[in-house]
Amino acid sequence: MHGDHIYGLPGLLSSRSFQEGTSPVEIYGPPRLKEFIELSLKVSETRLKYDLIFRSINENILFEDQHIQVSSIRLKHGVPSFGFLIQEKDSVGPLIPEKLKERGIKPGPIYQEIKKQPRS
Repeated sequence: MHGDHIYGLPGLLSSRSFQEGTSPVEIYGPPRLKEFIELSLKVSETRLKYDLIFRSINENILFEDQHIQVSSIRLKHGVPSFGFLIQEKDSVGPLIPEKLKERGIKPGPIYQEIKKQPRS
């Protein structure tokens, strides 16, 4: 782990606690990140008002719902590192009747058929 990737995290967690943050925080990273954060908080005598949940990562899908997928990808770096890929899933947008009318398509059941067609 490079310092420029992790040094700010204990301060961020401390600030959140000072600002009355109380809900748990999930932290995704290499296994030794937990050791670093816990030691930093201990040495600085910081006591958080919330729980930390540590998740060790490898290359895999970390989160997915109907809108997005978040994956971790191993990077070529001087030390073991991961990047995060956030992909938005395809979704059907709103039907814009004005655009259809401009193309000469009159309102009616055809609008529902157009809405159901997959994009190309």
